[in-house]
Amino acid sequence: MSTRTRTWCLWAVFFFLLPVPYLMMGGLGWAPLLRVAGLAALMVAMGVVDGMREPMNLFVGMLVVETVLLFGAVWLLAKFLLLLVGRLCGERFQPAAIGVLALVLLVASLFPIYTTPASSTGDRSNVFELLD
Repeated sequence: MSTRTRTWCLWAVFFFLLPVPYLMMGGLGWAPLLRVAGLAALMVAMGVVDGMREPMNLFVGMLVVETVLLFGAVWLLAKFLLLLVGRLCGERFQPAAIGVLALVLLVASLFPIYTTPASSTGDRSNVFELLD
């Protein structure tokens, strides 16, 4: 498996499970990048259909920029962690590190570790309650 493939695999694990901070109208939240990207896409679609008025265009712009920055930050985090594992343990342990990290995040995501202030199910949620 190439380094690029390993980075994409770890990025995908982070995309679906890693809680990243995001700022929205309801306050600061911690959710996977999938939810942040989904909220940004939903707000852009609503803005296109309903028209962008004064406060909406500011919030949509902030969320889109925030989403793009988080995509890059999560990519850099994945590259950094793989580089760290490669330096400490060697490259042959990188797939095992990805698997262990994915398993830890999967188990942790079953508990209410995500903070979603604009959610209808409550402030804290697990991975199954995120896409409400």
